[in-house]
Amino acid sequence: ALEKTREAIEIDKQEIGASWPLLIKYNYCADINLLFANNIVEAQSDIQAAKVVISAMTSTTLQMHASQKSREAWVIAATGEPDRGVRLLRQALNEADPTARDVFNIYKYYLATIYRLNGDFQASTELMEQVVEANPNFSTRLNLGISYLGIGETEKAVAVIEKAMSIWDAERFAEVSVSAAVTGYYYLGKAYEAAGRHDDAIKQYETFLDIWKNADEGIRIIEDAKERLARLRS
Repeated sequence: ALEKTREAIEIDKQEIGASWPLLIKYNYCADINLLFANNIVEAQSDIQAAKVVISAMTSTTLQMHASQKSREAWVIAATGEPDRGVRLLRQALNEADPTARDVFNIYKYYLATIYRLNGDFQASTELMEQVVEANPNFSTRLNLGISYLGIGETEKAVAVIEKAMSIWDAERFAEVSVSAAVTGYYYLGKAYEAAGRHDDAIKQYETFLDIWKNADEGIRIIEDAKERLARLRS
């Protein structure tokens, strides 16, 4: 996926230059490197390239800039400075126009993500509940469900992830999040497993692994799904 996207980036750079499609592709590469490939150096490079694209675009939005600043905070946290990433987003929230609801939700979404990835599931849950209330879509519901799992709210996790997986909205098919969307099967499997619904968990893990049967070796979430599936089958 990264190889094909980078080929498309080179084509976009030659044919259309600084543009929304080019920005989306850089952000897609950054997200994949952060979420699955665990390649922080490449993620930093992609985010910097996206920042250059935005600065060269003739027309941008507050949402674009908020998303970009949020990704910068995310990669800072991923390099071992979560407190610095949190401070950056807290400052952005304090400085944002309070009437710009979408911008607030973007900052809160990524702030919750940083909290969750660094083990503060309570803080993540509290923020993501606010985001879901304001913008209930696939990604926000899925991430709230993951946070619920982290604080042991199993039934809430099952309910919200089931809701996320039952709706095929535009967010689920967005270019940036389409790979992450597949992880919904994995997290629903974890929720079912935690709830003692082992047959249902097996089905979700099997679906997840079947979709990603040709995935690269060593992706942590895939290895974990294989281990969980084997344990449940034994």
